[in-house]
Amino acid sequence: MDVHKILWLIPIIPEILFIISLFYYKIKSYLSITFNSFNLIIINVCSLFIYHLSFEINNFGSNEFFKFNCYIIFFFSYVIRIKRILDFLSLSYILKSENIKGKDKSRILYEKAYFCFELSYFIQLTILSSISIYFSYKYKITITAKYIIELVSLIISIFLTYKIAVSDMKKKFKKCYLMEILIFLLLFSNFILSEMSLPPKIIIYQRICFYLTEILFITLLSINYKFFSLNHTFKQNCLINKKLNSDFSLFINNELCFQSFITFIRKNKNDIELPIILKLYLDINSYTINSLQDEKNKNVQNIIGYINNNKQFIKSENLKEKLENIGNNNNEQNKFDEIYKIIYVILDKKYKEYKINKEYKKLSAFLDLIFYLDEYIFVKPFYLESYQNEELDIV
Repeated sequence: MDVHKILWLIPIIPEILFIISLFYYKIKSYLSITFNSFNLIIINVCSLFIYHLSFEINNFGSNEFFKFNCYIIFFFSYVIRIKRILDFLSLSYILKSENIKGKDKSRILYEKAYFCFELSYFIQLTILSSISIYFSYKYKITITAKYIIELVSLIISIFLTYKIAVSDMKKKFKKCYLMEILIFLLLFSNFILSEMSLPPKIIIYQRICFYLTEILFITLLSINYKFFSLNHTFKQNCLINKKLNSDFSLFINNELCFQSFITFIRKNKNDIELPIILKLYLDINSYTINSLQDEKNKNVQNIIGYINNNKQFIKSENLKEKLENIGNNNNEQNKFDEIYKIIYVILDKKYKEYKINKEYKKLSAFLDLIFYLDEYIFVKPFYLESYQNEELDIV
């Protein structure tokens, strides 16, 4: 067999194995796939694979527009994947910021929960690729245009390299991702070179360099996906399944969980009762935990005042009756016990309804991501151990 044909086949094998492995770990709910973006990396490697085939098959090899589409999709799918990783890395800066105080940090952090889902990134890929392909179709791609594309890829690669270098990633991940970006740039440069008219001898060396770079790129992707690691992280081992999901009281004491639950409740703007009940639940909890007598007395008055101002919005007849008679209970020790029990039952029922809602799925994915970042990616935990989650320690 021709040596060139053998060299041509060698990169195909690791690319196919990588794609198969990716689907296998996706089925197994391997968390690193979410961190690295399953859909974007599939598109990225498949575009490389198709380009590689088209480059050697005459029917496609002569179609310059088809090959241009492949390496445009390859370029944007890779850049947007790294952008998604950088979005994940930005979460720690929210909690580190001294300009954001108190519960606002959890609220702002939860607003970034959409990072977990790939739809917005897929839309970005579709828009950017479509615009580039449209202009390449309307205006024929010249040598100058290819040089401009190469320059743009260099600038973007430098920017991504800088952002990774100054991030909170552990050093071993930084090295792997920085190397991956460098190899990506070399590989993309080979895409451009493959489209240029070169002397026959130089073409042979260029092809060999192209194939070796492909193999190295796939190898680095495999390392960053931890395919060669013995310590894998699966969804069933994550925090949401082991701790926060076990009990409503524990769940609602976590600030991210609270942000998710209150978002779910507020979606029904006609339901005035539930926000009132939730506030009563939190106020009574605070009253029970507070050990200072003067603070207790102050809290009692605040709770009773809140009840008097809002009891007309309560629909539950049983709860409404207890709220109406709150002034008749002079026992400070168990003043709110009966009310608390009724409130807990109502909220627990709503909690079960919430757990089949997409808001809970978003929270679950976000907490899984935070668990993975804390446990494997960041130098120091930025959320689970450092930001007001002492309630997790007692579980």
